[in-house]
Amino acid sequence: MTLADIIDSAPVVVSSDAPVTQALALMRARRIDAVVVFDDQGPVGLFTDRELIEAASMAKDLTAKPLAAVMSRDLQRISAATPLNQALVVMDEAQERHLLVVDKDGSLIGVATRQKIVEALYAQQLADRQVGIQQDAAAGVYKAPGASVSRGDVGDPGYPTTYFRKLIDTLPDLVWLKDPAGRYLYCNSKYERFYGAARSEIFGKTDFDFLDNELADAFRRKDQAAMDAGLAVINEERVTFADDGHEELLETIKTPMFDQRGKLVGVLGIARDITQRKQSEVELIESREKLHLFIEHAPVALAMLDREMRYIAVSRRWMRDFGLEPGTVLGRSHYEIFPQIPARWKLVHRRCLQGERMRGDKDRFERSDGRVQWLRWEMLPWRNAAGEVGGLVFFSEDLTRQNRVEEELRQSEARLRRVVEHMPVILDAVDEEGNLLIWNNEAEKVSGYSAEELIGNPKAWELLYPDPEYRQKLFSEWNSRGDHRGWVWRLRAKDGSERFVEWSNNSSKNPIPGWASWGIGVDVTEQKRTEAALRRSQKMDAIGQLTGGIAHDFNNILGIIQGNLDLLAHEIGESKARRKRIETTRRATQRAIDLTRQLLVFSRGQADKPQICDIGKIIREMGSLITRSVTPAIEVTHHFSDDLWLTEIDPGDFQDVLLNLVLNARDAMPDGGQLTLEADNGTLDADYCEQNPGAVPGEYMVLSVSDTGAGIAPELQDRIFEPFFTTKPKGKGTGLGLAMVYGFVKRSHGYVKVYSELGIGTIFRLYLPRVATPELPVDTGSSQPELPAHGDETILVVDDEAGLLELARITLEELGYRVLIATNGSQALELLAAEPGVALLFSDVVMPGGMNGYELAEKARLNQPDLRVLLTSGYTDKAMARNGQSRFSVNLLGKPYRQGELAQRIRKLLDSAP
Repeated sequence: MTLADIIDSAPVVVSSDAPVTQALALMRARRIDAVVVFDDQGPVGLFTDRELIEAASMAKDLTAKPLAAVMSRDLQRISAATPLNQALVVMDEAQERHLLVVDKDGSLIGVATRQKIVEALYAQQLADRQVGIQQDAAAGVYKAPGASVSRGDVGDPGYPTTYFRKLIDTLPDLVWLKDPAGRYLYCNSKYERFYGAARSEIFGKTDFDFLDNELADAFRRKDQAAMDAGLAVINEERVTFADDGHEELLETIKTPMFDQRGKLVGVLGIARDITQRKQSEVELIESREKLHLFIEHAPVALAMLDREMRYIAVSRRWMRDFGLEPGTVLGRSHYEIFPQIPARWKLVHRRCLQGERMRGDKDRFERSDGRVQWLRWEMLPWRNAAGEVGGLVFFSEDLTRQNRVEEELRQSEARLRRVVEHMPVILDAVDEEGNLLIWNNEAEKVSGYSAEELIGNPKAWELLYPDPEYRQKLFSEWNSRGDHRGWVWRLRAKDGSERFVEWSNNSSKNPIPGWASWGIGVDVTEQKRTEAALRRSQKMDAIGQLTGGIAHDFNNILGIIQGNLDLLAHEIGESKARRKRIETTRRATQRAIDLTRQLLVFSRGQADKPQICDIGKIIREMGSLITRSVTPAIEVTHHFSDDLWLTEIDPGDFQDVLLNLVLNARDAMPDGGQLTLEADNGTLDADYCEQNPGAVPGEYMVLSVSDTGAGIAPELQDRIFEPFFTTKPKGKGTGLGLAMVYGFVKRSHGYVKVYSELGIGTIFRLYLPRVATPELPVDTGSSQPELPAHGDETILVVDDEAGLLELARITLEELGYRVLIATNGSQALELLAAEPGVALLFSDVVMPGGMNGYELAEKARLNQPDLRVLLTSGYTDKAMARNGQSRFSVNLLGKPYRQGELAQRIRKLLDSAP
């Protein structure tokens, strides 16, 4: 008997594109248990109702899920001429319950099930005429009671022939036959293992003889159900084998058996162990569910296509990234959905279908709607059970947003980099090894070193801080302090200049990976210079005040000495020896007076006798004096501008200053050299003044005095203008020459700059303001002849120095004047009030008691407007004339004064108009 003998109708066939639910509905409507699935090439598989239900349970969209998307295997195909026993062996080996039966030309003609094959085999054994009606003693067969058996009687239960008995015995399934009462008529060898008894012990007995009543009753009910229905009934039963106690899950087919007259003769049972298959089905379902979840929720766009580039599966990310609607992709061609795919990608698809694995890290894809997507993709072939390429898997990542974000980030970084590069502060960053990572434009500007020279250069710190001891000190404190603010480092610029940078560093809580420290620095070099200049100015002012005070006291002392020397000279007569001593004392006193005058020149805040001067003319007039002041080994040269600007200065002070500079140059060139005097016009702009604290923008006459001498050490240049500071050997200088220069320039509202290098020489540049009035003062000719110094008027002399007060009284009384004396302003006002006939007030400017000479003169004039006033002082900055008092400065006699000079000034004032 062949399969063609049991195929009685054409199978129900559906397209592979049909949805799962459609196929399931068709099966239920036609009351069939399986459908054959086909594509344009022919049948590709088969689904039972149970498999379709499982597929439907997995399908999220039952209306769109095609059969092709859930098919897990191809069903075995076999020829219609294949014998039943051979077909059964094929099914056993493939563990299939169904076979697709094809005709000679390969066309499908039907579906054979295990149940139909077993039924056909059993029908064949009943029809076998060689089956005996008596129990063969050797075979131990059982004859049903009351059965009328004769050879060839088809209605008799009978028994298999030796051929079929051997075939059934070798089956891995349990096979048995019961009569309508449930008594066993036959069973195969595996059934013996189930009950743990020989067939001879099983025949004629029921399930109640071997099983507990509950299980036996369950088996009986299922047998009865099959007999009542007149159809095969399929059950799943979990049983325990008595021979070794193992369990199996059995799929049991119980089929009622009828003779040719339609009489029920028994129930045929076939049970197959489906434990492994059931486990495989569970695992397959789980695997499908996992695969479904993986594909659906994959973090990248994922698609699976067959060889015709039709979609088999896609992830949600794929649908979202490419803007596709749900239910519009599966089963359709990739080229239908994306008709704009370029030829280069189609070539990639063909190569992948040939077995290659392809990828692209960043690819541009222009959509049909004009949108541009940037994709990172990978494509690889997938293979079927035969190892053949069944299609391809496409992994894709949409980089469009990332690309946009990266571009925005690049633009943001570029903007930030421009901000960092052009910030007016120094920005730097250092890694764990101490290498520079950032060095912006301001850092380059301040240091002179470019970023290329320092970043990554292990010698960078040596370039910036060449002194190893200082560098070690900085780093040690840096490491110990961690974060710090306001720490000033001394940096050596590329041009060798010294710069000061105030740092704010962060190293203990650095949020930037790879950075050990980062800092913000501000160039405070000019601030430091300004502070140093301010300190020098304050120090010079303090020294000036101290010097002025000392000079004032010296003037008083020297005035007493000088006045008494004049009196002694008048008293001793013609004694030559005594006059010689007096002259010697006078010369020493004059040297002290000159020294004191130098101190006063330094400390005085303004010029005594400012005049509009032509500096070039003054220097030319001093030519011979300058030449005689230097050694023959020194060459003196002059360079003066033809249109030299005029300036307003005290010419006498200027001559002293120039002579001091010449003498300093001479001392700096003991072996000879070149002394150059240059006078030119110049302008100081705001940039220069910003770099040189103390300078004021404007137009200046510039005097340069340069030498080729030994030069001044850098660390001494800030102190050279201090009084009594000198680099000359002891006894070779007073240290007041450059102090006079400083005082003169300051009083003249100018600026002095020193340039000096050891072994090269020194340049002093004096910037004297250009005068607004270009006309020089007119020479009025010789002065009037001196008037007689004697007189008889009343004079009030006021001084807090008793010696000077007494000396003035004696001198004036000897000249015939009536003299009144007072030691302070209050006493003087009382005398003026008591003596209305006082013609002249002669008062010191600086006095104790809260009233200076200017204030005394002002109050005295209120009551006596015609009162003549002569003031005297060696130092006036402590009591500068206020508003309305400057008129008294016209008549000011400097200390120390000669007695003859005092007499002449008093006489001149008394004889002048009020």
